[in-house]
Amino acid sequence: MKRRTFLSVTTGTAVAVVAPIVDSRPTVVGTSDVIRLRSGLDALMALDASRGGHEGLERAALAGADESLGKVKKLLSFRS
Repeated sequence: MKRRTFLSVTTGTAVAVVAPIVDSRPTVVGTSDVIRLRSGLDALMALDASRGGHEGLERAALAGADESLGKVKKLLSFRS
């Protein structure tokens, strides 16, 4: 995965998780979830900066994106 694509995907996913939290309606994604996901994103970005893109980094990024999207889907099903 190219660095630009990786950063776009992970940043977009982080925003997708954070944006609903600003909403005043009840959510199933809490602040601790966002902090934990952001922490993982920061670690991936630091690893990318130090070692560059590689297959392990891509797998970790995709796993984090899957987890984030799972939380968003859970949130959307809660609101329906």
